[in-house]
Amino acid sequence: MAVENILSIVIAASTVIYTVTSLMLWVESRETRKQKITPNLIAYLKSAENHIMLELRIKNIGEGIAKNIQVKVIQDYNRMGKNNLLLSKIGIVENGLNHFPPQYELKY
Repeated sequence: MAVENILSIVIAASTVIYTVTSLMLWVESRETRKQKITPNLIAYLKSAENHIMLELRIKNIGEGIAKNIQVKVIQDYNRMGKNNLLLSKIGIVENGLNHFPPQYELKY
């Protein structure tokens, strides 16, 4: 084989490897950008400081702002044993929320 042919094969292989690496970096940066703008809301129960009641906490653990939040209660409960304090009557369940910033947390 001539030196020119070997050099051409090495350059062609390097170009293919460079192209594949660039494509993988592009996909990774695209996924990172999506993560930076995607909200991730979680709802969980936590024991209150007095260890008698449970608190409903809703938190945005994502890095993006959540917009137009609606919460649906499947089964309604009386809060603090009173009939006029229903879980479906708290602010975010009844009215929703326009914006929910990252790392923001609501406690009920």
